[in-house]
Order: sequence, then C-alpha cells, then structure tokens
Amino acid sequence: MSYISECPGREEYSKVILSAASHGPDAGFLRGERVLITGATGMLGGALARTLLYLNRTLDLGIKLLLPVRDEGRAQEALQGVWGRDDAEVFACDLTHPIEIDGPVGFIVHAASPTASREFVEHPAGVLTGMITQQMNLLSFAKSRNVHRYVYLSSMEVYGVQQGKVSEADLGYVDPASVRSCYPEGKRACELMCLCYAREHGLPACSARLAQTFGAGARPGDSRAFSQFAKSALKGDDIVLKTAGASMGNYVHLADAVSALIYLMALGLPGESYNVCGDKCHARIRELALLISRTLSGGKSQVRCLGESPDALPYAPDTSFIMNNSKLRSLGWQPRFGLEDMALSLGRGLQEAENIQSPLI
Repeated sequence: MSYISECPGREEYSKVILSAASHGPDAGFLRGERVLITGATGMLGGALARTLLYLNRTLDLGIKLLLPVRDEGRAQEALQGVWGRDDAEVFACDLTHPIEIDGPVGFIVHAASPTASREFVEHPAGVLTGMITQQMNLLSFAKSRNVHRYVYLSSMEVYGVQQGKVSEADLGYVDPASVRSCYPEGKRACELMCLCYAREHGLPACSARLAQTFGAGARPGDSRAFSQFAKSALKGDDIVLKTAGASMGNYVHLADAVSALIYLMALGLPGESYNVCGDKCHARIRELALLISRTLSGGKSQVRCLGESPDALPYAPDTSFIMNNSKLRSLGWQPRFGLEDMALSLGRGLQEAENIQSPLI
C-alpha cells in the first residue's frame, strides 16, 4: 500500500483510509469506472483518492482515477505513492478553462477549492469567479459524458449567521457588504448550479456540505487552526487564539467524511445537498482548543484568548449553529468518530509527519 505508506503520518493515516474503505457502501457500483477527482492534492480529495485505490486493489474493481492538478511539481510531493500508478493518472489541468479529457468518465468528485480565509479577503474576485468558472466547466463536461454521479464539495459556511440546529433548508444571513462573503456565496452559487443542471439536464449532481474535517493526513506546514492547536499541545506550548474563541464549529473525522463522499457517489439524489458532520461533534473554538490541550498535552498547554485583533479580520463571522446529519444518515451512512478521536488521530499523524517528540500519545 505505497500510496498510503509514503504519506505524512503514514501509520495513523493508514487507519483513516482503512476505516473509510470499511464503512462505505458496497463499492461494486465503481467496477470498471473512470473516476475524476479534482483537488486530490488536498487533504480530503487525497484521502478519497487513496481510499478508492485501496478498494480497487483489494476488490479488483478495475477503477481508473483521473486526477487533474494545477502544479505537477507540487502534486508529485502531495501524491507520493499515487504518482505513476497504472490505475491513477495525474495530469496538469486548468479547471478555469473548458475541460478536455478523452474517453468516458463515470463519476466526478469536485473537491478543488480555495480554503485560506486570508485569500478570501485579499483576492475575493479571483476566489468567487474561479469557483463559479470551475463549477461551470466541470458540470458542462459531466453533462457531455453522461456521468452516473457528480458530487460537489460545499461547506458549512453556506449557512451564514445561524443559531440552533440546522438542516439543509435552513440557510441564514451572509453579509453582501463583506468581501469575505465571496466564499460562502460562491459555495451557494455552485450548489445552485448543481440543482439547475439536475433539473434542466437530468444530471445526477449533488452537494456535500462539509463540516470542518480533520484527523491524520494534515501535511507539514498546515496552517489551519486545529493543526496549530495540536502542534502547540504536542510541544507543551500554550494555545493562543487570535479571537475570543466564541464561534461554534461543526466537525467530522476525515475517515467519516471520505465514507460519506462514497455514499454520495453511490446514492446522492440529483439536486440535493447533504450535511456531512459527526454526531455531537460541535464545539466553540475555545472549547476545541481546551479539548486538544487536554487530549494531546494532558492539560499542560494553557489556552489564551487575545480577543479580537487585526489578524482576526479574515475569519468567518461568529456562528452558533449545529448541523443535523439525518438526511445523509437516511442513505445508510453512519459517523463513527467523536472529537477526541479526531484530536488523537490528528496529533498522532502530526507527531509522525513532523517528528514532534511527545510522550503523551
């Protein structure tokens, strides 16, 4: 399993891949199919690609993965063990141009997306137009190939400012006067495009509204908040929040997220959106920091909140909603991991990937 063993934090990461492969639907629907996955150099797209490769090898499914990337040099590092395989073709492709790929394609998972809040603020026009143009090109290509399923990776940010439990129809307010709204509004627009193609063209396109996803698989240099919390805790350093830490986060373990995507590839209904989140996997940012400190440092790392600061500008507005995953559960999917499981998986993966010495995990 070189496509797993050559990844950062490979021992813990392999558990993620094996769990995702073991708790998805019957993979027979993929037999003999060519599967296009964008964003395979990212954490979730890469984990999905490796899970499908594992299923392909163990079940002899005859799958061929098509993995378009922006930068082949970066891809060779990010896709170690995948690059050069007979059942995975990695190639340079600009998704903002019409897609030109020969041959049939049975499934498309569009996982490529900007994720850095600072980019949303500094380059909002590029973020918004890029998201919409890529979606338009991929949906047009999917229509031309009569794909069996198109799965778009959306975000819980589409809910905007909300409170209480939210299901897929409960969208809240997004500030149209904030440039950072380019991201949630772009995600909303891309979900709507899936619905429009489903209704007008009969394209079986659906959307996965992902909670924040973490676990083993974070690459060295990952700057997301939970990775920074984990690195500080592993070293016994204080965890410093640049905000008051009051915003509610919803979370899902990487293995659960990957199995959810495979369920949607098999069973997602055209035009529908599905919340992808764990059970009782929600916490305010400060609460998550305290949990990570307790889990990875035995509480040695203190959590300090600086309150609002200029560095907090790119972050999303504070929210207080909790995602409901019953719609996705109706397809047969079941999340298996909680917040402490995620913290341990992330910590063990980072410890191995970055050679952080910590006797606590």
